[in-house]
Amino acid sequence: MIDLTKCLSLLKNSVVLQTNSDNKSVVLPTNVFKQLKLVVEWNNENTLKNMVGYNIAAITSIKPKLNSYLSVDEYLDSQKKMELMNQFKGVQWQAVETDSKFIEAQATSGTQKNNFIVRGFDGKQVNKLLIQLQPTQLDTWRTGTTNNDMTNQGSIALYNGKFNVVVNGKQLLTRDGFTNDMTRLSELTDLYGEMNLKPGDNLTSLSNIENINTNNTSGDLDWTSMIINDRINELQVNIERETVNGAANNKINQRLKANIFGMVDKSIVMRTDGRYNVVYN
Repeated sequence: MIDLTKCLSLLKNSVVLQTNSDNKSVVLPTNVFKQLKLVVEWNNENTLKNMVGYNIAAITSIKPKLNSYLSVDEYLDSQKKMELMNQFKGVQWQAVETDSKFIEAQATSGTQKNNFIVRGFDGKQVNKLLIQLQPTQLDTWRTGTTNNDMTNQGSIALYNGKFNVVVNGKQLLTRDGFTNDMTRLSELTDLYGEMNLKPGDNLTSLSNIENINTNNTSGDLDWTSMIINDRINELQVNIERETVNGAANNKINQRLKANIFGMVDKSIVMRTDGRYNVVYN
């Protein structure tokens, strides 16, 4: 069973009915939202094979049809129902929105600088930014029919990586920005809470770092986060790495998908005619 209030920020921040000291119920007015639709996306078999850290040979996708149910409670007291519906003045919440760019593969040694203009957040108030570097080269996370523990769902550590962003023409971090792995990890825990990592999970090296990481996840868990707290007219994300010649270094040289997640403020604003607008704050 899935509690939708933990999945959908709109529901979590909607009108709440306090039934007792420990029990709260979300109230969603159906006189406002007259055509509610819940969409559930099921992963196909190929996608599922990238989401398990073991043998993928027997992975199949099951799409429930007749045995899927949406359970809701309806308030039947007509007077109380009307009071609750009339109390609804809109809702504000933080939504996670995303854009992505690609860092192209580079087979020879050198410094690779990437300066991306990211348009997915134009005109929006962005609070926090999170960057995931997703691997794209299959043999860096799969051997035969066996995935390593993180498959392609983690975030690849860069060799001598540097990160910075430019917000509306102003560089957010001084000089070269984040240049130290542990400084970035510290910022990540400040913004998103404690992280449980094994030694080497967020590091990469030309030496045999796998010797201290027996679960084969070295360099697979390295996210970058920053506080923005600004309305975006133009956002530029700068990512730099060093690449090293040789097939043994495919993991740090491969093409990476930079998934850029932003926490943005959104609102449902009620109109005088009973309809509503969904707006960015």
